Amino acid sequence: MPTRASPLTGLRIAAAGLAALALLSAQAAEPVTEARDFIREIAPILQARCLECHGAELQESDFRLDRGPSALQGGASGKAIVPGQSGASSLIERVRSNDPDRRMPPEGERLSVEQVAALRSWIDQGAHWPADYEIGADRLLGDHWSLRPLERPAVPDVPGAPDLVHPIDRFVRAKLGDHGLEPSPEADPLTLLRRVTVDLTGLQPTPAEVAAFLADTSPEAYAHLVDRLLASPRYGERWARHWMDVVHFAETHGNDQDRPRPNAWPYRDYLIRSFNEDKPYPRFVAEQVAGDVLFPDDPQATVALGFLAAGSWDESSLMCIVDDTVDKKLAQVLDRDDMITNCMSTFTSTTVHCARCHNHKFDPISQTEYYRLQAVFAGVDRADRPYDPDPVVHARRRALLERRRALLATTDSELADDAASQWAVAALEAEFRQSRTGWVTIAPQA
Repeated sequence: MPTRASPLTGLRIAAAGLAALALLSAQAAEPVTEARDFIREIAPILQARCLECHGAELQESDFRLDRGPSALQGGASGKAIVPGQSGASSLIERVRSNDPDRRMPPEGERLSVEQVAALRSWIDQGAHWPADYEIGADRLLGDHWSLRPLERPAVPDVPGAPDLVHPIDRFVRAKLGDHGLEPSPEADPLTLLRRVTVDLTGLQPTPAEVAAFLADTSPEAYAHLVDRLLASPRYGERWARHWMDVVHFAETHGNDQDRPRPNAWPYRDYLIRSFNEDKPYPRFVAEQVAGDVLFPDDPQATVALGFLAAGSWDESSLMCIVDDTVDKKLAQVLDRDDMITNCMSTFTSTTVHCARCHNHKFDPISQTEYYRLQAVFAGVDRADRPYDPDPVVHARRRALLERRRALLATTDSELADDAASQWAVAALEAEFRQSRTGWVTIAPQA
């Protein structure tokens, strides 16, 4: 049944509402004196809430907010940003307005109190816009730690822990100290054995391995254990599996037909060998991206190219659709996109495929740069490629194929004048004659 609120209750609700509005107004009007970082604090607000109507592709009221000069110049309604005077800046008035004809953004959620305060303080502090910085076309998170050049930090001193020899232990202990935490107690030998064995090989230690480790009381027992596990073939099998997950390796094509790939296994075995041989990472990367070009004398560098074909393949579109049609070209672009995405995600931990349609919003990847990457892989196709596992046979085949190409490019007259070619032909014919079986007619005996 409906209830009737008492006048006192209604006054309390009204008073609470007025107090909340007063607090909201006070928060919005409170001056903020902390320095504002444009790239970290202001650019994301403009990117998310303003550039759809005032960006590179569309400028409502001739107002563009992705570039500093145009943002400070204003649009058809005059200056929207007056450096040093947020109260005189129509940008602030618009984002705070409740008038549906003037509020910005015109649709969707309003800017939060914190976002408005950030814009106000940025303007009051001079509306500094980094030179040549364009939101969405350059780096939205320009000083993010993941985009900075690598630097070798100083190894921290850890008071009271002189036994820490390895730098990693010192970094861990220093960070624990920053948070007032103590390290966990050292694990017992059996637990330590199981942890490191599962980590490096994915398998539990055998009873014999447990007994041997527990019986070894030497200071080097753990180091010897780690060396033995790293030398095990199981180590490469364990960690190659993680790499195959990273590069989305599969032994079928995927998509609608999902046919098996009977020749995908050499790349899998290449990964296992690489981990077991402790191959240097720069070489490991170069072989998988351009091994046949950079290391033509190494047949395994050709096998490493399985990385580029590790992902799904739309067989029905790429094999069954007529060439030079729009659908075929779209399928080829998407196939190259998979190669680009796999390459960048694997080796730089950066997604780039969003830039296929627009400048990347959160990483320093423009649409122009994306299609430059497309051009790198434009001549690459997926197919079974023969190779010789034996390096000697590989080198011999390469030499013969090179000689064949040279002979096919030689005219008959040039071949007749080429003494080396004539000698090679004569030697080949002599070898052929010697290899022929001699036939002897058997005369019947009376």
